[in-house]
Amino acid sequence: MKSLPCLFYRKNDVRHSLDQHHILVLREKENLYDILRERMERVYGRVLIGYGGRLSEYSDGSYFVIGPEKQLNNLEEYIATVGEEQPVYRIYSRDFWITK
Repeated sequence: MKSLPCLFYRKNDVRHSLDQHHILVLREKENLYDILRERMERVYGRVLIGYGGRLSEYSDGSYFVIGPEKQLNNLEEYIATVGEEQPVYRIYSRDFWITK
């Protein structure tokens, strides 16, 4: 199945009307759910730990989670239970000050 063009164009843009057309054509497919379901593991597995492939199989990603220390500790435990060997580095909000 071909990937859809970007859906974030201005309404009066020619590409917007093409996107609407593609969506209307897609919704007529009786097996659309099956097609999307078939792709889920491959697509989501690239970003969700423990879903689909291993994160170590994908070298082109930078993964991050924003959350409290308890959430990061739980993430580290979960990573260990699914057999991944990925470190969780802490980056704190104070590291991201906006300066002029």
